[in-house]
Amino acid sequence: TAAYASHWLDWYAGLVVLPLALALGWWLAHAYKVRALLRNGRAVDAVVDALAALHSLKVAEGLRWGAPPEEVVEWAPLPLHRLGFASEERDPAEPPIAGAVEILRASPWGMTHGNVTAANALLRDAGATLTGWGRAGFGPQVFDLAAFILTSGLTPAQREGAARRYARARG
Repeated sequence: TAAYASHWLDWYAGLVVLPLALALGWWLAHAYKVRALLRNGRAVDAVVDALAALHSLKVAEGLRWGAPPEEVVEWAPLPLHRLGFASEERDPAEPPIAGAVEILRASPWGMTHGNVTAANALLRDAGATLTGWGRAGFGPQVFDLAAFILTSGLTPAQREGAARRYARARG
């Protein structure tokens, strides 16, 4: 019975380990390909160009249409204590945050994807495809660009280049 139990455990471990090993191998290959695409910049340019094209559309569809920016980006004192701010840091932090909200409200608004993270930008040699359109609608367009730049693992120089490319495309 000990030999039978050992054989059964080897078989069961193979059922568990093999799929995990295959998934890890796929993930490593995908991560390597994404890093290679990001290094050469073509895919980053493709995502930025896609965002600039999306943001230039005169489409009034999706979430939040008809709501003024003041309702979409509400300002209420944030629970800074939950974000790790010490009590002596909270009061000095509120004016810059309120100022950032005002700048955001004054930035260009229109059609947005609403969730352009690196996970929702499928990169390939020929360009990029945006996925995950469940949050699309009216909003501050800079959020789309910022979300992609901050989640894609770009170097500071690449982030600056992406922001400049977007600014040139939008005029």
